[in-house]
Amino acid sequence: MPTRKDVLQGAAALALSSSPALTGAARAAEAAGFSDRITRHLPGADQVWAWQKQLAGWAPCFTGGASHKAWVDWLGSRLQAAGVTPRRQTFHFPYWQPHSYGLWLDGQPVHSTGYRPHSGATGPAGVTADMAYVGRSPSVDFSAAAGKIALVDVAPLQRPGAEAMTTPVQTGMGAPNLDPAVKAGAKAVVYIWNGFSDANAQWQMQPFFGPPTAVPTLWVGHAAGERLKAAAAKGAKLKFVLDATVHEDTPSDTVWGVLPGASDEVVVINTHTDGCNATEENGGLAVTSLAWALSRLPKAERRKTYVFLMTTGHFSHGFIRGVESWQKENPELMAKAVACMTCEHLGAREWRDVAGVYKDTGGFTPGTAYTWTQPMARLFTEVAEASHAAPMTAVDPTAPGQRFYGEGAAFWRAGVPTVAYITGPDYLMAAPPKGGEIDKLDKARLHQELVVFARTLERIDQMSKAEIRG
Repeated sequence: MPTRKDVLQGAAALALSSSPALTGAARAAEAAGFSDRITRHLPGADQVWAWQKQLAGWAPCFTGGASHKAWVDWLGSRLQAAGVTPRRQTFHFPYWQPHSYGLWLDGQPVHSTGYRPHSGATGPAGVTADMAYVGRSPSVDFSAAAGKIALVDVAPLQRPGAEAMTTPVQTGMGAPNLDPAVKAGAKAVVYIWNGFSDANAQWQMQPFFGPPTAVPTLWVGHAAGERLKAAAAKGAKLKFVLDATVHEDTPSDTVWGVLPGASDEVVVINTHTDGCNATEENGGLAVTSLAWALSRLPKAERRKTYVFLMTTGHFSHGFIRGVESWQKENPELMAKAVACMTCEHLGAREWRDVAGVYKDTGGFTPGTAYTWTQPMARLFTEVAEASHAAPMTAVDPTAPGQRFYGEGAAFWRAGVPTVAYITGPDYLMAAPPKGGEIDKLDKARLHQELVVFARTLERIDQMSKAEIRG
């Protein structure tokens, strides 16, 4: 695995926008068959990192919030700067805004690591009630929780695929459904993390998808959960506060644009814009940087027409289907789409629990590119290897045990060949109130990923529809 020093040196060599001459790294890429005609026009690593810090200042950018709107407006301005007219598709949905939350046992605070988004609210005064332990997922029985605060152990889960590992992302996504808690009349629910340090669990807002629930729900770490279970057995009461407001009919925009090429064959470059931290979602930095680089080429040198699509709704809990709605509104572009490149969760260093301590492992979070056609899989693998960009892997989402995560899945379902790149760091769903976890990102890795995207597009631009599909 390359060290950060190796990546930093490589990224510096590949920040070609400020250099008229090919560097040694670029000449090596040319020897591997890359002209870097797109890469040389990418914004430099320092510029992209400055934009990344700006995004971190806005984060979290939850769907429909003021910070999300500012980020979407900025992305539109970057398309405009590239000569691509930004277009909008506006949705309206109930925006859930948390204000405060907490737990108190015998008048003393019990640390809560976070909340379940789009759950019920108690108001600022909260509720105080007896507790009932209802089991460990998946064997949970809420029948004894009527009028009480239910305590639920959430079992750690592994993500599917060859690199199966236990992650808070997968575990949170698998948190028990709370419809039975609502039906039983529970006043509130406390999910208990298992298998993760409190530092890893901190700020995790899970599950980030799925329908809202009427029952107020918070998370606690394992030690706090054990304390609450012991207190419940003794008949103690718990004070529970989750104060939140639902803003009905809140607007939220998808922003997108078209850059015509020499043919009407369409390549979509996409991501989503809403997210909880500096990497979830910073894919707009890639989409707008690629828009800038491609727009520097004469139209005759772009064999494909490019659509730059940055959708909203990823964190709307099902109220907005951003990609599917855009596809439905633009059938003529979908009919001409020959490929889709998706860019999500960039620059992620790998942080894991090591012997119970949450720490930087010294490497990068592995990148997965979902590619369901053999030519695209071979292409991405070749580009990643030539760019010395490990760890990156092309994965067939149709393989047994696999699942297609991210914004590229809707294009796969529509039959469009994909190179849908995504990473899944442990902190992916962490939503700190400030800073956006930018301390866990890497400037050089972020720019290296942009180079891989640009080189992949260089090849796709020259391929026929038949060559892309295989």
